[in-house]
Amino acid sequence: MKGHTSYHSERGKLLGCISITLLIVVLFGYSGHVQAQSIKKIVARLQNVDKELKYKSKLESLLLKNSNDILANYCLSYIYSRKKDSDNLFISWILIDKAHLNYFKAKNPNEIVVVNSMLYNGSSKIEKLKNKVDSLLWSYNQAIGLTKLIGNLYLLENSKFFNDYVALRNHLEYGEAVEKNTLEAYDRFLNLYPNALEVADVIIRRDTIEFEEINKTGILFKYNEFIASHPNSKMISKAVSIRDKKSFELIDNTTDLKEWDYFITNYPTAKQIDTALKIRQELAFSIASQINTIESYQDFIQHNPLTSNMQEAIRRRDLLVYNQIQQIADCSAYHIFMSGIPFAEKAMSLFLKEFRQNEMPQVKQ
Repeated sequence: MKGHTSYHSERGKLLGCISITLLIVVLFGYSGHVQAQSIKKIVARLQNVDKELKYKSKLESLLLKNSNDILANYCLSYIYSRKKDSDNLFISWILIDKAHLNYFKAKNPNEIVVVNSMLYNGSSKIEKLKNKVDSLLWSYNQAIGLTKLIGNLYLLENSKFFNDYVALRNHLEYGEAVEKNTLEAYDRFLNLYPNALEVADVIIRRDTIEFEEINKTGILFKYNEFIASHPNSKMISKAVSIRDKKSFELIDNTTDLKEWDYFITNYPTAKQIDTALKIRQELAFSIASQINTIESYQDFIQHNPLTSNMQEAIRRRDLLVYNQIQQIADCSAYHIFMSGIPFAEKAMSLFLKEFRQNEMPQVKQ
């Protein structure tokens, strides 16, 4: 039994060696007797260009049959990494990234055993090559064109420089937007890259162009649209200032109190607000004077409490009431006037109804 066990043990070792030898033969096309040796040593001997092309062809053929083969991806990545240009390094990156993913996601333990036996600590070797290719590729890709970078970016998600690639893409896109210098170009950038470092500058540039276009038209509601849609724009104060100025100019010669009330209500922070208030009060007093009734002065007093014409309006109102009372010479009427009872609309209507036959005297100016 002991001899039988020894036989099977030796047979198992022999089959293991044969399996490793066959793998090397498949990977590198060796013929005849092949000694077991590490991939590192084999790849290190790929100094001859003709042999390198031969190995590369064999590996590519193998990957066509099994694109997930860890060793084939690793070895082919190594070969491509020696061609230090952007295109070859990018191919090398794709291969080593795939080898890395397949190694750490391998479901078959035997596959990992084979890789480790060939690479002697496969995870370390794969990580080392991946980091090397990653760093080389980043150094070469900093001068890569925008179109190529955008097309390849999704394949670089596992790169430790991925955020740098994104920043580079954003900056290149920013450069193109600035070169075009149009609303469409800036809007496109803001929609595609809302978190880019250049966003603040793009917003300023975009708002400046839009504001310049609005200035060319001089249309008032366009300024209001800009103010409403860009509340945080650096152009907002200028837009508000011009909007207020244009709004004031539109009503400067009007005698419609509603127009002045609209301006005062909607633009309370305008530089013209004090002037608008003064004009509105003077206009209101002028209208009350032209009507020249108790009601017109009372309305002015109620709606313009801080006007400089307040005392004059009160004097005129009281004079009109006094003149009316003089006509009837009634003690109760005098009492009402002297008691200072507010001139409520209902009370005034009754008063006017009682004395509607009397002609109202003219107010002495």
